[in-house]
Amino acid sequence: MRVILFAVGLGAAMVLGCEEPTHCADNTECGVEEVCVDTECVTAFGQAFYLSSASASGIPFSNPDLNEPWDMPGGLPDPYLVLDEAGGWHCTTYHEMDTQDPVWTDFDCPEIVINGPISLTLSLYDDDTRDDAQLIAASAEGEVVQVDSDALHSGEVTTSLGDIEITLHLTPVQQSE
Repeated sequence: MRVILFAVGLGAAMVLGCEEPTHCADNTECGVEEVCVDTECVTAFGQAFYLSSASASGIPFSNPDLNEPWDMPGGLPDPYLVLDEAGGWHCTTYHEMDTQDPVWTDFDCPEIVINGPISLTLSLYDDDTRDDAQLIAASAEGEVVQVDSDALHSGEVTTSLGDIEITLHLTPVQQSE
């Protein structure tokens, strides 16, 4: 944000002008606590965001709790991710079939207005015919990740669930959409 100062004559009189909006194409062109909405940099807090993608990597080949394959007869897990925020926001991804490194990009999660730092609780499950909602790892239930203005500015939140890395991509909702 810029403030324009005008000097009048040789005297000390100055007039404060209005703040000029900073134009942007993406968050990288905005200040550290700002995001790009409708080509203008705005404060990140108070904006609506949506989960544009999520991914996990490092899911073990077999179920470490049972020391056997995730799916019979020897298949890979069908992981899905559940996200909860204490204010009531909830999101569940669809399950990716037979993968240790899922990437979720097409899911129907509601927008979330973030007014200040929040905590998201993440749980990672295997969608399975034997036991639907089997945890991928004991450490994968109830992992809490902090979402602050730095995370909103970068658009990315990454955390580890044991050896499994989870990445979330949060994108500001464009008002013109």
